Amino acid sequence: MNEVVEKIKQELLKRCQNYKEKYGYDFWNDHIKYVVKNSIELAKKYNADVEIVELGALLHDISMPSEIGPRDEHHIYGAQIADELLTKLNYPEDKKEMEKNVY
Repeated sequence: MNEVVEKIKQELLKRCQNYKEKYGYDFWNDHIKYVVKNSIELAKKYNADVEIVELGALLHDISMPSEIGPRDEHHIYGAQIADELLTKLNYPEDKKEMEKNVY
């Protein structure tokens, strides 16, 4: 796992833990970890870029445990959070463009 993927995962785990402590729902263990696992398997099966797919799977619902924006617009706010995080981690712009097509 590359450094950016690991940092995104750790950030997401922190947000999921905070949400779980506040509301009792565990986004990570009840949803996201399965999305990530299945996404990686499919990426390998179809020769997709595993890094891009894994990041998309990690970031696809990030606004929900982050409690940013209304639930029915989580895809909009999630894309903004993802862009902010990836920019902060100096993720390459060309890969960020590919990433936008995943989530």
